[in-house]
Amino acid sequence: MLHRRDRRLAGYRRIARGMALAAGALVLAAVNDAALAQMPLRVRGLVDVVAVGQDNLRYENTTNFQDSGFDLVRTRVFVEGASGRTQAFVQILVSDASISPVRLYGAYLLHQPFASRELYLEGGRIPTHDGAWATRVYSSKNPLIGVPLAYYWKMSLTSKMLPVDLDALLAQKGNGQTGVYYTDAQGKARGAPYAAVTTIYDSCWNHGVYVLGTEGKIEYSAGVTVGPPAAPVAGPDTNEDLSLHAKLGCAFLSGLKASVAYAQGAYLARDVQPYLPAGGSVDHYLQRLWIGSAEASFGHLTLNGEVFVNHFETPLRADGLGNTAFYVDGTYDFLPGWYVALRYDDLRFSKVPEKGDVTWDQNVRRIEGGIGYHASRELVLKAVVQATDDAGKFTREYVLPALQASFSF
Repeated sequence: MLHRRDRRLAGYRRIARGMALAAGALVLAAVNDAALAQMPLRVRGLVDVVAVGQDNLRYENTTNFQDSGFDLVRTRVFVEGASGRTQAFVQILVSDASISPVRLYGAYLLHQPFASRELYLEGGRIPTHDGAWATRVYSSKNPLIGVPLAYYWKMSLTSKMLPVDLDALLAQKGNGQTGVYYTDAQGKARGAPYAAVTTIYDSCWNHGVYVLGTEGKIEYSAGVTVGPPAAPVAGPDTNEDLSLHAKLGCAFLSGLKASVAYAQGAYLARDVQPYLPAGGSVDHYLQRLWIGSAEASFGHLTLNGEVFVNHFETPLRADGLGNTAFYVDGTYDFLPGWYVALRYDDLRFSKVPEKGDVTWDQNVRRIEGGIGYHASRELVLKAVVQATDDAGKFTREYVLPALQASFSF
């Protein structure tokens, strides 16, 4: 007989799969082979060229594929097409620093069922809709070079390897960004080596379907994806669970808007199933994430900020493992084409009092500031300095200066 929690999870999965099938059917029904064959295409690109002062600090910004906005040369290619009220989008990322130098970043369809309403169905390998960073993720929109910690910083917790116990997890504290590896007493791997989880990982788009819409000042979205925010899935499914997402926003006034988002889903992969307690299932351990976002503009000043409250259920600890994060940044236009920008970033982990009142992972802080110049509509030049504290205080050896040229074509 199923426990109440198991019945609730099974109900979520049935609802999620129903939403996925219904939305997917509507999207596919909107497009036929003949329409795609006649679809006009548009190709765009974005090229970033970066010079860094300390290349040994690149690891503090790298994704699971070991690339970052601080790579010497990084290119994105966008292919877009439209037929009637249906659009197709494909994005390819190219970076020699990556373990996958050329990779498909995203590919999805966006369909507007009703010409008179701002309502859209989206399906495929889709962008991240949780939070607000997606609107500024590209170098042409990001006033700096770095990405907020919550969107990529890797923890000591992983989705495909399971530590023997909480002590083993604490022994890897602070190593997530460089890589963690968990074994048993005989040195045998407990799962499959893979990059650790994040709070929300924007650098890997999820397979899923979404409903997106606007009604007056209200913006909303709801969707189902294969993986949760911390461990999105761009390939084969890693467990039997589907993740649920919802977001509600409001443009209160001109220059002032805010939103709140919630997402939940199982983050553990089948690789750790043999190491779970008897009767346990990877589908039972959920990530739950709340995000509050706000943007305000006052003349030449624009402020952005987000707050993240995150919790992982885990067999390592009955109360689970949590973390919070926030960032706030400001951009000030002081001369035609010129601006200055500053971001403060903070990522903090909950304490585990049973192990001496310590946090389960290393807290991280970051300050990044710089100056930018729009040399033309297509070309943005930036000079930034990034300082990261993941050892208790800011030190000169963890200061990363960099120059970037971002060109759109």
